[in-house]
Amino acid sequence: ALFPVDPARVESEFLSWQRTLPETPLCGIAAVNTPSQVVVSGERGAVDSFITHLKTCFRVRRVRDLDVSAPFHSPVMRPVVEELATGMANINWGPMRHPVIVNASAKIISQTEELQQALLEQ
Repeated sequence: ALFPVDPARVESEFLSWQRTLPETPLCGIAAVNTPSQVVVSGERGAVDSFITHLKTCFRVRRVRDLDVSAPFHSPVMRPVVEELATGMANINWGPMRHPVIVNASAKIISQTEELQQALLEQ
């Protein structure tokens, strides 16, 4: 987690940094927890490289490693999406009874198809 930072500026710097690399990094912005806190997730080396880049662009006062079990919400998880989609296809989905707030986007959804897509995208 990085703070205090401007999430829009972090995203802009991520896109700029990404264009300078020979291949797509296995990291990304995983969450915007507050208006001044951003979480970056992914392969350790890529995350460290991006944080170093950010520190050269503007003042990041604090960087904290979060104790998580996997690099969720990052490109590292892409191979799992196909397996998840296959498993989800074998579920008999009924209509949703209650709206859901998607944790990755804060979007409120009420359709089963939207829920399935949101699960794959997070």
